[in-house]
Amino acid sequence: MDNEVKKINKIISITNFKIRSKNNSKFDPVTDIDLKINELLLMKIMSYFPNHNIKSEESNFIDNNSNYTWFVDPLDGTKNYIFGLNYYSILVGLSFKNKPIYSLIFFPKINELYFSINNKSFYYSFSKKKIINFKKIIKKTAKPLVNNRILINTIHTLKSKKIIDFFKNKNFLYKISGADAMNFILLSLNRTDILIESGLKDIDILPLLNFLNVNNIKFINWKREKVLFPNNNSLIFYKNNKLNRKLIKKFLEIV
Repeated sequence: MDNEVKKINKIISITNFKIRSKNNSKFDPVTDIDLKINELLLMKIMSYFPNHNIKSEESNFIDNNSNYTWFVDPLDGTKNYIFGLNYYSILVGLSFKNKPIYSLIFFPKINELYFSINNKSFYYSFSKKKIINFKKIIKKTAKPLVNNRILINTIHTLKSKKIIDFFKNKNFLYKISGADAMNFILLSLNRTDILIESGLKDIDILPLLNFLNVNNIKFINWKREKVLFPNNNSLIFYKNNKLNRKLIKKFLEIV
């Protein structure tokens, strides 16, 4: 593990990276850092599992007609990386017969790694060199507040008048975070109640599915469907409990 982390850290330490847009109609940035990390991850997966499928955000689908499929987002939070913000991550997931069985979330800048396999999740600090059962960390977090806490990933989500109407005259605490995968960690830790996202690609979520399932996080789209489309997903994520389900119901009544 440490050897691969050193390689990734060496890549992200490059300061003269190039930026281009993947989309002609809107600016969707990708850097050569994304591509270098993508190449490193795909080579590692193919060296151990040459017959598996691989779906990555930055390369064509590798179809080996396997029951196993890897999902790779080599730099989740490319804008954060470009601006020098800490919360960008590397996401890797694995499914078997379309059932998520593994997730990995690595934050290189803060040297933290979260991963799950089957029905267990863990936290690893590279400074402490210690693996901790994630449930132990959850138990130490604060209890839910009276005010509902809502995270919104980008200002793009607030462009909808219906979303603005949802927040009018309501006793909510809300914040535009731009923290990408860290939002899901905060949701797992009960630091926020719901997370509202829009404009997501399926590869933004597929690597995370096992971690979300293990930590009792559900999602539904703004049309009340529990599905993922290849592009332009508008989703709301929530820790599955009675209070949050009531909040989701209020949200969906408006949007």
